[in-house]
Amino acid sequence: MPRRRRAANDEPQLLRRKADIRLRIAQELAENDLLEEAIRQYEVAVELDANNPDARTGLGDAYAAAEKPVEAYRAFTKALALQPRHAEAHFSLGEFFIGLGRMRAAVRAIQRAVDCRPDRHYFVYRLGEVQARLGDLASACANISRAVNMQPEDGFYHFKLGDVYFRLGRLEEAVQEYQAAISCAPLDEFYHLRLAAAYMRQEQPEAALAMFERAALLCPENYAYQFLLAECHAALGHEERAEVCFTQAGELSDYDRDYVRRVRARCAGSIDEADDFEAHGAAEVCPQGLAEER
Repeated sequence: MPRRRRAANDEPQLLRRKADIRLRIAQELAENDLLEEAIRQYEVAVELDANNPDARTGLGDAYAAAEKPVEAYRAFTKALALQPRHAEAHFSLGEFFIGLGRMRAAVRAIQRAVDCRPDRHYFVYRLGEVQARLGDLASACANISRAVNMQPEDGFYHFKLGDVYFRLGRLEEAVQEYQAAISCAPLDEFYHLRLAAAYMRQEQPEAALAMFERAALLCPENYAYQFLLAECHAALGHEERAEVCFTQAGELSDYDRDYVRRVRARCAGSIDEADDFEAHGAAEVCPQGLAEER
């Protein structure tokens, strides 16, 4: 039988299929931190299908991860020129601005992502989280509350909402959210530590002691937690138990001592000094970059 001649409109479809294959390969490479290889595959996908905003957004993400900001920004803006309501491109652009320290620009970009896809709970949470960094606590509270309502079984969202309530001085609501976080993730020692700090701020040291004990039990190799537990015992007059915990903590490293200092500051309600302490041992997530957009 004679072979069917390829129609003229078959060629674009074939190129798009090839582009989709390259896109999937690039995504897998990027997930495995093989950034240069991922960039090459994304670039091929863009060459095959120049009108694919997904490929350009993925390329921008890979460029950003590879610390190529000019190329990343160009890729994101081209994706949005192709599809102005591409939620992922707006969101990726927002994350890119966060990496540069341009928080106000990040809020605008992530707000556009939320406007395009209001059903994406992580977009809504992230908008609130960046607003909290800027000190817009009312907006942060509203958006993170929305994320909690959309995903009530996610302890992380409850934890972050608790942090906003804590900064607002709404301690009872902060305690309720930290408790909800623990209910969702009972083995997360950091949620217990956060609740302990809130109890201390409420002048409920006995309740705080139970949370410090739980955190130390869940993470016994964390000497800062042992030290904080010892201090709580000492504050309650439990001298023998405090001595045991101080001995278990041993001589703290400079890092551990600084962490203890920041937890103490939070317990006392000094948020600025506490510097919104993160999970002990957590890596930094936002590189230093350009000055914040005014």
